[in-house]
Amino acid sequence: MRARYAARLPVGECGQEARGSPNGALVQQVELIVGSTLDRAVDYVAERLHERYTDSIESHGRFDAAFAGGGTPRALYGLLATPLWRAKLDWSRIGVYLGDERHVPPGDPRSNFRMLCESVLDKVLVPQGNIHPVPTSGKLSEDASVYEHTLRVNLEDEGGMPGFDFLLLGLGPDGHTASLFPGSSALAETEHAVVGVSPPHAPTDRVTITPRVINAAREVLVLTAGSLKAGALARLLAEEGTPEEIPARCIAPAAGEFTIVCDLSACEHLDRQALREGIVTRRL
Repeated sequence: MRARYAARLPVGECGQEARGSPNGALVQQVELIVGSTLDRAVDYVAERLHERYTDSIESHGRFDAAFAGGGTPRALYGLLATPLWRAKLDWSRIGVYLGDERHVPPGDPRSNFRMLCESVLDKVLVPQGNIHPVPTSGKLSEDASVYEHTLRVNLEDEGGMPGFDFLLLGLGPDGHTASLFPGSSALAETEHAVVGVSPPHAPTDRVTITPRVINAAREVLVLTAGSLKAGALARLLAEEGTPEEIPARCIAPAAGEFTIVCDLSACEHLDRQALREGIVTRRL
């Protein structure tokens, strides 16, 4: 399935029944963790991932995690590949997925999967059967359907959608997360877990999970850093704004946790915006 652009969404609608105030503000608590440096922020994310990993292994014997592409998570993946973290995580019990992927060959420098492999997967003992890359060799819609089947077969059902134990997302300067861009009809998708999208200002097509999958996760964590993301973070946390304008406002886990972790430079505009209700902040 290929998502259309320039679709008009009712305010607050994001692939599910709207929750919260009429302007799209979320009613559940959002935790904002601000690291004094990117390294501090990444250390915190690694610890949160480990906590969820431990809980998941104890509760159902495995840990299914979706990882983000982009430049910011690379530091996290490098940390997970160090001897200290290799000793903490048993990758034979971890299912590895991606929240989105560029529709390019896996060896392409723009591939999220290639970055994940180079940063961590090639450096840890993870069985090949545990790794679930997004297929990119066929037609966009067909590859999206194949990946949706992969998620539904391997992940536990959560309210009709495959549920990750841990979902790591990023935040683009335009407010996009995964490959859910402003104005995309994928934001209102309720049937499919995965769709193909053709963002108007992006050089490649993408395959992305949809909002209902995001909100079926047991824990959603957004990692963002740098002054280029400061405007998007301020808009995400402000009172005004809709998911159509700021796609990351889709994030509202039905029964899970939502945490945003950033460095100081990503927060430089926050003092100019009134944070919406439900934001709890903490500095590292």
